[in-house]
Amino acid sequence: MRKLVVFLSLSLVVSVQAQWVVQKIELEIGWNAVCLKVDIPDSACADVFAGLPVETVSWWCRSGDGEGGYTVSPDDPTPPAPDMRNWYSGPVVASTFYRLIGGESYLIKATAPTTLNLTGVPAMSVPVLFGSMPSLCGLNLPVGENVMLSEYFEYYDNLAGSLPFVGVDADDASSAPIAQSSELGISESIWVSSTGEGAIEYAGPFNVNIGSGNGILGFQGVGSPQTLTIKNNADIERVVRIGSSTSLTPPTGQGGLAGAVPLMRAVMDWSAGFPRETFVDFALPWSTNIAAGAELELRLLPKVTAMPFTTDAYQNILTISDVGSSDNAAIPGGARCFYQIGVRAEGDLAEQAQPTGLWVGNVVLDGVNRAATRSGVSNVWDSADIQSAPEPFTFRVIVHVDEYGVTRLMKEAFFATVPEGGNVLMASRADAVALRSQYPDAPIRRISSANFPFSEPETLTGGSFAVSGDRLDAVVSQAFDDKTNPFVHAYHPDHDNKEFLNGATLPKEGGADGYGDYESWAVDRDISFTFAATDPIGANAKWNISVAGGTYEETITGLSKTEIKTRGAFRLNKISDVSRIRYMSGEEE
Repeated sequence: MRKLVVFLSLSLVVSVQAQWVVQKIELEIGWNAVCLKVDIPDSACADVFAGLPVETVSWWCRSGDGEGGYTVSPDDPTPPAPDMRNWYSGPVVASTFYRLIGGESYLIKATAPTTLNLTGVPAMSVPVLFGSMPSLCGLNLPVGENVMLSEYFEYYDNLAGSLPFVGVDADDASSAPIAQSSELGISESIWVSSTGEGAIEYAGPFNVNIGSGNGILGFQGVGSPQTLTIKNNADIERVVRIGSSTSLTPPTGQGGLAGAVPLMRAVMDWSAGFPRETFVDFALPWSTNIAAGAELELRLLPKVTAMPFTTDAYQNILTISDVGSSDNAAIPGGARCFYQIGVRAEGDLAEQAQPTGLWVGNVVLDGVNRAATRSGVSNVWDSADIQSAPEPFTFRVIVHVDEYGVTRLMKEAFFATVPEGGNVLMASRADAVALRSQYPDAPIRRISSANFPFSEPETLTGGSFAVSGDRLDAVVSQAFDDKTNPFVHAYHPDHDNKEFLNGATLPKEGGADGYGDYESWAVDRDISFTFAATDPIGANAKWNISVAGGTYEETITGLSKTEIKTRGAFRLNKISDVSRIRYMSGEEE
């Protein structure tokens, strides 16, 4: 038969509706064992307990070398428990700690019945640490359900003795053994005695760990996935169910609420013939099985394209339970363990995802047209038809998008960091040399592309960068006498289109005036970038945000009597948010 713990004078209710939750704590006269389930914005004890009949708050902070625990009272622990810190409502000088920490457990002495209503972000209970000392901790229990201690700790082999659980007497905080068949409220705390060595943690039939380390899944940068790890502590397979709830209105001073965070999860995509991490929509609720003793790692990203810009934050809460596990069949509600994880994404992520900045990537050409056939031969082919090339040709592309959306193709880019200006982007070696003379110690890095001969950045026109279906164009020209023109030889005079004997300008074909085309030809490269709606090699949450690509096409005139047409794919990665190209003459783009 289930038995309710009656000697812990405490009743707690925690809202599970949001990232911002309210923990309601009913304190009775005397000592109350409390696990704080929220991180609150103003956690100073003097503010939390201001005007309330709270005399003393004791915290087991795990920093000393004592055995831990109280056998008489917090005022006179036997044996001494140097891990305990006290806050007193009287003189501040007597207190040894001053702020409350979410997930920690406290002994609160009240002189009259009172209620605490604490609004904060969900916090996971500090797990049991087995070793030589007992742990004062709360449990990660389902809300409104009855789970016995024996069920919660069924897969924990390090409990010490037949009665490893100790409560706190309301009168003097002395020890009060608790039977394993007892049930606790979701925010009650008890002492748990265990054996073993080291600080191995147990937080229930399964543990949840957040890679960010700050207790929430927080997103402030587009390219920064957060990792949620779930470990099955049982010796049998577990079902883990993840759901979502909307957020309560944040407290005053904590900003506004824009809605829930639309999430994507990482999956391995083999469509390209090799494993590649891609992201797909994370539709909730979502369930999966975790093998005995195994870990599940979820890498999550916000779906920025589904988040309209706002000055408020997108916020919600993930609820994680083991409902549906076969060993939970006899437990009311079907779950023995339950976690709440706050999720927050800044509402300006969409603005941060704007294309402004420097993009670097590659073009892979895998198609070219056939050369024109000699007139009069049979089976004349279409020289405009692009055919697959036997071998692809790859070259680097550097593109900059300024704060006004103007896109420029660059031959080279120089990065420097200066004390008062942060990151500086320049487009020429001359500008880099000028900056070095002004800042001798400034580190300068160079990125270049050997495929484009121009000195100044070329403006791309006709559409918008990283917008599905839009096309950007530019014509890159090399004059007949440009030193980068392939017909020009530095040590041969016959590239000036003039008569060798008298220096007369050769006429153009057909007798027109002007420079002829007998020795050197002007070369024009008409290039275009057309942006794709999706990543061609798999689902990609960063596509057209911090990664962009699509179809590259180029038509070259001047190298042959007929046009040379090429086609392929391009892929660019955003490497910097710098919004302007600096010219050391004092002008900027």
